[in-house]
Amino acid sequence: MKNVKKVLALALASVMAFATVACGNEGTPAVGTESGKTAAAGSWRIGGIGPTTGGAAVYGQAVQNGAQIAVDEINAAGGINGVMIEYTFEDDENNAEKGVNAYNSLKDWGMQMLLGNATYGKSWGVGRYLNYTKTPLIVVALECNTHPDNGRLSEYSPFYYNPGGEWGGPYEARAEETMQWYIHNLKPYIDKRFRTLTDREHTFIGGSSMGGLMSLYGVLCHNEVFSRAASFSPTMDVDADALVALIEASSPAPDTVIYMDYGMKEFEYEPWSPANFTRVANALMQKGVILSTRLVPNGDHSEASWERQLPFAIPTIMYGI
Repeated sequence: MKNVKKVLALALASVMAFATVACGNEGTPAVGTESGKTAAAGSWRIGGIGPTTGGAAVYGQAVQNGAQIAVDEINAAGGINGVMIEYTFEDDENNAEKGVNAYNSLKDWGMQMLLGNATYGKSWGVGRYLNYTKTPLIVVALECNTHPDNGRLSEYSPFYYNPGGEWGGPYEARAEETMQWYIHNLKPYIDKRFRTLTDREHTFIGGSSMGGLMSLYGVLCHNEVFSRAASFSPTMDVDADALVALIEASSPAPDTVIYMDYGMKEFEYEPWSPANFTRVANALMQKGVILSTRLVPNGDHSEASWERQLPFAIPTIMYGI
């Protein structure tokens, strides 16, 4: 039997989601919902929606089962300040109309909190691709911070920046704080519960947009943990000068593998991006890593475009294994 390898896929916003629950004041559950119903005394009612049947079932089932594990562990430990969790998951078959019906069913049940939908926008199809190619990877995919204050722009950034306009700001650099959680909390949790190869050689990181920037940061600044990275359309304009300086100051091992791409359509509305992409690629080449860059014909900044790059990215990060 083949050994199971492990990849930590960070910030792939539309692949899979895992949401935590929050506690109310003094451990008292909220009373009432839009339907006018209340949860059982001393409990929270949490609902989830996603495809558990049909072509996208692998994503909904992963969210459903992952949340159930968390609920079971929380309840076994006494709940949240003594308040137990009731959890139910509705199948939307990856269909918008059925998603509305699923939400209404949960509301009628008395739901007080809803987990994020399992297939926001367009799922990447990572599970389908890995199954089809029989690639032995365990993918741990995290939903990015979707708070209206654009929290991900801070959590995934190695640099302070203030974009202004619709993006708001300023944003503090919290990438290292986030990375420490990945390394010291998330990775040990996965290694304990799944049949993984825990060493650096078999631990990867990947992501898109701000997650692509975070992936470059992870493989360069924590090369003792991550040996390979896949960076899809990384957000370099946070601070391209600082990113180049970070690369120049890093000391990645010669066996480090990096896949990095950018969509050609992105260049049309980001005229500064071709120069940034070239500068970053050149800096990485100077470090002697195994680098594969790709300019994607007709590629744009979307999950659908990134999904089409899996046949290029996955074989690259599996190179030589």
